Amino acid sequence: MHDEQFLTLRQVLSRTAHSKTAFYEAIAAGTYPPPRKRGRQSLWLRSEIEAAMQAEVESMGRAA
Repeated sequence: MHDEQFLTLRQVLSRTAHSKTAFYEAIAAGTYPPPRKRGRQSLWLRSEIEAAMQAEVESMGRAA
């Protein structure tokens, strides 16, 4: 397996610079992936968050 990593909500919010509310709204809108559950813990794959961030940056460039 390649160098995949799980991120906690705190780590995701730090990387994306979204508030918790805005991030969950982006999940509902399909902009960001929903969390994966490990027991009661919500986790995100780093690669999926990075891909969503890249798509967000590209869409910002098209809107300008």
